[in-house]
Amino acid sequence: MRVSPPTLLSVAISLVSIVNAHQDHAFEARAYVDELTAREEAYNALERRELFSDISTRELIDEVSDRLERRYANWMCSWCHVGFINKGDAKKVQCSNGNSKKGEHNLKHM
Repeated sequence: MRVSPPTLLSVAISLVSIVNAHQDHAFEARAYVDELTAREEAYNALERRELFSDISTRELIDEVSDRLERRYANWMCSWCHVGFINKGDAKKVQCSNGNSKKGEHNLKHM
């Protein structure tokens, strides 16, 4: 049995067209979803950058220093030596020293 080159060429072209028609698009879909995720992350970073562009450096430093001060005990009673984060917390607890009036603390800023 002999196969002529035009017949062989037509069979090869038909096989190539069938293979191209039945591609698995799962990998392309994954790549597209990854691209969308990367775009979203870049967009969110841009939003944050624009958000901070309206705030001056001095305001940022002041806010960060205020937040750091709130983390630690800034006030201490000179009588009972108990530390408090703010004056409101000191009012919730009575001083154990007998020198205080009505159990109030003698607070000093640290």
